[in-house]
Amino acid sequence: MKIVKKVLNELKYNVLTPYVTVEAIGALFGFDFFGKSLVPQSYMPIRKSIFEPKIDEELRIERYSEKEATQSITAIQNQIIRYVIEETFGIHPETLEDAIIDEIREIALSKEDIVQEDQDGVAIDSVTKLGLKHNLLQIEEQRLIELLRKEYKVSAGHMRIQKAKMAKVGFSTKEQLFYLQSALMTVGLREFSDIIVLCAHASQSENNPYESSLDCGACGGSSSLINAKVLAYIANKPSIRQELKKQGISIPEQSYFVAALHNTTSDALTFYDANIPDSHQEAMHQLKSDLHLASMATAQERMETLPLSSTSNKKTAFSFAKRNTLDWSQPRPEWGLSKNHSFFIGKRENSKNMHLDGRTFLHSYDYKGDAKGAILGVILSGPLVVGEWINLEYFFSTIDNSTFGSQSKVYHNVVGKLGVISGNMSDLRTGLPAQTVNLEDKAYHEPLRLITMIEAPFARYKHILDKIHKINELVYNEWIRTILVDEEEAAFYYYEGNTKSWEKIPFETFMKEQQSA
Repeated sequence: MKIVKKVLNELKYNVLTPYVTVEAIGALFGFDFFGKSLVPQSYMPIRKSIFEPKIDEELRIERYSEKEATQSITAIQNQIIRYVIEETFGIHPETLEDAIIDEIREIALSKEDIVQEDQDGVAIDSVTKLGLKHNLLQIEEQRLIELLRKEYKVSAGHMRIQKAKMAKVGFSTKEQLFYLQSALMTVGLREFSDIIVLCAHASQSENNPYESSLDCGACGGSSSLINAKVLAYIANKPSIRQELKKQGISIPEQSYFVAALHNTTSDALTFYDANIPDSHQEAMHQLKSDLHLASMATAQERMETLPLSSTSNKKTAFSFAKRNTLDWSQPRPEWGLSKNHSFFIGKRENSKNMHLDGRTFLHSYDYKGDAKGAILGVILSGPLVVGEWINLEYFFSTIDNSTFGSQSKVYHNVVGKLGVISGNMSDLRTGLPAQTVNLEDKAYHEPLRLITMIEAPFARYKHILDKIHKINELVYNEWIRTILVDEEEAAFYYYEGNTKSWEKIPFETFMKEQQSA
């Protein structure tokens, strides 16, 4: 398979061969075409297993020591040297002893060239163990060293750079404690069950240049799975829990954190932890079963709004949702965050029984555990700002999709890794495509500026608002509509742009107005 990929790439990127390639092997791609078009659910997993083999990964959390960094870089360099020797001389890597590879690496890391002469001043044919064993000329050995240094960065200078980079990989104990404590305090998690799921999210689709716009906005269009894995690993460390207890947060010994990924196209949840304790296996099995039922119910609710989807029952709807992840002709695999219109920052118990139609960003927050307002400041300057970015992206792409969006996906052509153009000539398109915000030439997304409801004392919120310039701009320039719920004063506060002032409405007055209406 490696050879096939190499040949195809060389044929594809050569100046002349693409014209011949299409005629010569174009028919072979017919099998791929029919498989992806007619039976994607059966064909695509097979295709993926062939062309995208699973790669083993190692989650590195702890900081590298000097010795570990050197060992890791040396191991990588040895693999590179074996590969380059095979590509250059056709020598199979398994025939290369470690001593040969070590010698080549040491020469490459030094600043010396391979130059040796006999007593009569005649150059010796072979200098290295590699050259002596495989009858290489001295000039061939020198070219190998130069190739390793210049093209593959096997040199002393690059090794110093790589060590400096590796010194930044991972987290110190102090950093791990800080990130876990911040995460738990920000969401107000103080009571712990036996299993705590840290759920990331990502989108999955085929032939979709906008796939990254459906991933995590806070992660810059990437999956947030790595964040969930890292935080779960840190939270399960006994040493970190002991330090956290000194900070006033006690995680019970039986509590176990698990990382999971929510596929927002299919609504399927995948768990990532093979080390779940035996004592938690039964509870984990029940949790997975319950969440599978929740996934099917959610998929059925979403499929009702997507065109050409069957929702006769939960199982059928779930099957259609999963098919959307594999269908390369699907212009609208999911709605993403279309119809988003609000952001709620407050206690979960106050919103859990409300039907919000998937239009509200929810952030758990209890002001009683945040006397100085530090946590609220983090939420306002982080998650709320990301929510506002997303809201305005949908807002402008809806009100004028031709100017601020990118019109129909059908005519898009991908330009390198820069963006898309319409047809064969246009400016790079910005914003979201018509399929994301429109349904049958009518706006599906309702363009509203983000309505933000916050449960907190007004004086505390006002202090934070005046201190954080970015949030100040969003509120007072009315890019977001802010409503404050002050339980201590039993009143609502909202910013009135016409009068440039905060208006106060007591709960009692509001309830009377609602009853009379």
